[in-house]
Amino acid sequence: MSTTKLELWWCDPVECVQELIGNPAFKDVMAFAPEQAYEDTLGKNWIYDDMWTCDWWWEMQSKLAPGATIALVILASNKMSLSQFCGDKSA
Repeated sequence: MSTTKLELWWCDPVECVQELIGNPAFKDVMAFAPEQAYEDTLGKNWIYDDMWTCDWWWEMQSKLAPGATIALVILASNKMSLSQFCGDKSA
């Protein structure tokens, strides 16, 4: 039987999210509360351009306890080649 030794890199997703949310470099580009923006001064033409401006966020926020907020996280992985020398092995 043939065996191959692989090196596995792993990150705790909760620690990653805590790092991202707590990083001051991102403070001006993250939203933690729903917002409403309008094209006109009468508030008749609602602008939907970011996740926190959509109806869904307002609906979900109303279901949370006072002081709680939504922290959206998109987790992704890619099928990355482990090495140019490992033939057809992939992550």
